[in-house]
Amino acid sequence: MTQPIGPERAREDLSIIRETIDRSTGSRFLADFIRTQASLFILFGILGCVGCLVHWYALLRYPTSPATLPIIAGMWSAIMAFTGVIKVRGFFRRSKAFNMDFLTYYRNLTHFSFFQVYLPVGLAGIILFILFIKIGLWQHIVPTIVVIMGIIINSLSVFFIDKRLNLTGYFYILLGGAGLLFFDGALLLFCGMVFLSFTVLGSLLHLYGGFQE
Repeated sequence: MTQPIGPERAREDLSIIRETIDRSTGSRFLADFIRTQASLFILFGILGCVGCLVHWYALLRYPTSPATLPIIAGMWSAIMAFTGVIKVRGFFRRSKAFNMDFLTYYRNLTHFSFFQVYLPVGLAGIILFILFIKIGLWQHIVPTIVVIMGIIINSLSVFFIDKRLNLTGYFYILLGGAGLLFFDGALLLFCGMVFLSFTVLGSLLHLYGGFQE
């Protein structure tokens, strides 16, 4: 007759399972990186909201100026480049915290098993983007990106045991779905909502910490 498993044995088994998952996926590094990038989420959200306001004002105030679109494109490129530099700086800081060189840390952070989770979703997204451009529905690209982001976040439950991660994923799936269904003529407003959600997400990470491994 099978003996019942006691609490201590259950904790030991769970610890072994988590260590195995960590070795095969690098989840510990990913969890640590998410926890330490709350300020980046807040910054990206604030800059994005400001960018949406500037974009809206420029199109409203100077709709026919030939310089409007290049200036807008330059502004968004600068925002993306700046936040990208901050993110890479975060990679270097965390690699030093783990006493690793940058490449070793990055390999642990972006383990092949993690790519196996989101690469098929990303490829499906690229196909959809090409389709939207081909049929002239480019305004659906941003909401679709948000849906895909939600799917990827939700699928991270493979690596983390935390219902907040699932809720965050479902939120972005629903937000992207709302963008596809109801924001055809208000893309800038939708983008502002997405950027605002990043600020809220970063604030919640500051208050409650990251996701549990």
